[in-house]
Amino acid sequence: LLDNIALRAEVAELKADPDQPATGTCLEAYRSADEGVMATLLVANGTLNRGDVLLCGSTYGRVRAMYDDLGRPVDEAGPSSPVRVTGLDAAPDADDPFYVVGD
Repeated sequence: LLDNIALRAEVAELKADPDQPATGTCLEAYRSADEGVMATLLVANGTLNRGDVLLCGSTYGRVRAMYDDLGRPVDEAGPSSPVRVTGLDAAPDADDPFYVVGD
């Protein structure tokens, strides 16, 4: 299945543009006692940077910290990258789309 998906993506020349503001999907979110709301996001297109303003479903906030899938802090996440972010005002629902906005 994975080989078939990779082959179809290569033939259709499916590529993400890392130079635009990030968009993607929220996979899960919860409230942590130490860091507040932690949301796991999957970046579908663009690059998510620390300090970006996010609109995720009905929640919003500025990305204060980002962690990769191994829990290491990162400053940016490109296309197809799962990251955990802090800084949202409330926990968004799973499957909510997110967008980086100007302010």
